[in-house]
Parts: sequence; C-alpha cells; structure tokens
Amino acid sequence: MQAISRQHRRSTRTVLRARSARPATVLAALAVTALLSANAAAQDRVHPDQVHTRNKRTGRVTIVTGTVQTDGLEEVVVLGARETETKLHGDEVESIVWGDVPPSFRDGRTYFDRENWTKAAEEYRLAAGDASARDVVKAVARLRAARALLHSGAQTPAHFNEAVLEARSFLTEYPQNREVPEARMIEARALLLAGKPEEAGAAWQGVFSEFSGDGPTPGYEPALCMEAGLQAARAMLAANDTLAAREILTALDTAIGPMIASLDDGTPLKARLVAIQEEALLGDGFAELAAGNSKPALAFFQNKLTGAGEGASTTHRMVASLGLAEAMFAEGQYLEAEFLFAKVSALDHGSADRVALAELRMAQCELKLQHADSKERARTLLESVVSDHGDTPAAAQAREMLTSL
Repeated sequence: MQAISRQHRRSTRTVLRARSARPATVLAALAVTALLSANAAAQDRVHPDQVHTRNKRTGRVTIVTGTVQTDGLEEVVVLGARETETKLHGDEVESIVWGDVPPSFRDGRTYFDRENWTKAAEEYRLAAGDASARDVVKAVARLRAARALLHSGAQTPAHFNEAVLEARSFLTEYPQNREVPEARMIEARALLLAGKPEEAGAAWQGVFSEFSGDGPTPGYEPALCMEAGLQAARAMLAANDTLAAREILTALDTAIGPMIASLDDGTPLKARLVAIQEEALLGDGFAELAAGNSKPALAFFQNKLTGAGEGASTTHRMVASLGLAEAMFAEGQYLEAEFLFAKVSALDHGSADRVALAELRMAQCELKLQHADSKERARTLLESVVSDHGDTPAAAQAREMLTSL
C-alpha cells in the first residue's frame, strides 16, 4: 500500500512539473482560444432580424433573415449571409422581428406585451438613447415609447402630451423611416386626447393629403390616408370648425368612391373603406350639431335611419343612432336620448370613442332628468368611461364631471 502511494505521489509531481514547464506561447494560445470561444458563444446568442413580407399580388408571406441596414419608407435593405443584400419595397414589409437589440429594448417589449405601458415606455426610452444600439433599432424604440405613452395616458392623462413629444422626436430624427405614417397618426391621436382638437385635425389632414389623384405617397397605404381624413373631420368638428370639416368630408368622398368601386366585393380592404365612407356620409348631420343647428340635425339623422332599412350596415345604424341621440339631447329630449345612447353603448362594437361618448351622454341625461338615484347612476357611468375608455376624448370630460359629483 505504501509503495502504491509513493508511486502515485511521483506521478503527480511529474504531471505538475510538466504543466509548469509549458512554454508561455502555449499558455497564450490557450487564452486566445478561450476568448474566441467566448466571443463565438456570445455571437451565437445574437439572433438575426426577421423581416416578414407580403406579396401584394398573391398575398404570400415570406421571411427574409439577416441584419436590417435600412428601414425606409420606400425601401428596406437586409444584409444576409455572405454579405448579400436583399432590397424590399417598403410597402411589402408587414413587420420586423428585431434580433440584435439592447436589454432595455427586450424589457420594453416584455412590459408592452404585459400591457404595463408606463414601464414599457421607460424601457423603450432607454433603448432609444442607447449608444450601442443600431439606428434602426433606436428608431423603433422611440416609436414604441410614443405608442406606450399613448396607452398609458388612459391612467395618467399627462402622458398624452409626452406621447406627442415622443412621436415628434421620432419624426424629426427619422423622417424617412418606414413607420413615419404610423408616427403621424399617433401624434394626431395624442393631440386630440391632450385636448388639442384643432392641432389634431391639422395633423390628420396632413396624412390625408398624402393621397392624391395619382395614388398615395410611397409608404402610405390608401386606407390609412382615408382613415386620417375621417379623423381630421371629426377633430375639426370637435374644434367647432365646421367649414374645414365639411371641406375635408367632401374631399374624402371624392377620393374614396373610385377606390371602393375598383375593389372586389368581400375583400377586407373594401369593407374597411365602405365603413369609412358610410361614416363620412353622415358627417353633414354632425356638422349641423357642431354649428348649433339641432333641429336640422334631428331631421337629418331620422331620415338616414328610416331610409336605410333593414339592410343598413352596423356602422351606419350605430353612427346615425348616435347622431340622432345627440340631436335629441340638444333639443332637451333627455329620456329619448338616453334610450338611444344606451343602445349605442350596448351594441356598438366598432368604436370605443362612440361607446365612451354614449356613456358620457347617458350620465348627463341622468343629471338632467333628476331622478332620485340619478346622481349615483351618473357617477357609475362616468367611472365606467374613465376606467374602461380612459384613452378616448370623452374621458377628459368624464373626469372633470366626477370632481363635482
């Protein structure tokens, strides 16, 4: 046993002497190898970008993998394997899943998915200012921060103004980015919710003007331009600028009619455009209301509802019902108006803005009717507007009314 033990000790000393005798160059080589292995492992953890495209003619979806070099309105450039470039039309790109991003971007994405809007905005703002991030990623982070702030304004209304500033920063820093149209829509919506309808109307009108007789500006979808026109008219009516609203509605009807006629029935795009057109065609009644002409508005909406018949679309019936209820409210017919507002609140699944306005008006009807429990019913309705529809124009008035109840 002792002999074996001595032999083992001699073998151990031999190994130790051999290790200590290794040349310095060998040790250096081992260190370099370890470093390269670590770097390779780190690179393996960096995922490439995935660009999802849709062929406009066939509808086929494909994925282009690589590193996005340019994310432009007209062109998206992807650097793939072996330094090969793939150039895509901007309007064919559906979405991009970003691979190489800073930790704050990933955290922002996680919070956004969880609908923790405030934390999402904080993280995306950090990513937008991260010097190590690519410019294309910083641009996305800036826009997502604006979007998160727009959502968080439902609980913290001051964030609407911050969303405006964030969207404007994006537009200033990245004027040719593929997401510029969306950033302009976010800016306009945030302006409206911040209580600046005239500025919002001008911002939406700017997007609408990107569509001309020859078609839209590259990077702008026709349906988006038409939606912007409708929103611009709504905002101008909220600002009591009925002349500007009527001019926009006339231009919208001129532009959207030929587009609808050129599309096949049953397509999602045609359905969307028809809904926009139907609401726009009811704009004259809302213009009369904004001008204080409640009697002509009452007759207008009654004719639109009775003349449409059972074949009328849900959009037409809900918008016309809301208009008629508004006219009744202005005429002092509070009980009848409340019944119609309740109908819109219960059946309109196409617009949170209309539902919120209907609930706000129901509360106002209750206060006008002065039933024994009117104040409690009104408070319940107003609290519903604030909690469920805090990111609608009606929410600001609901908050103000709650302070006096």
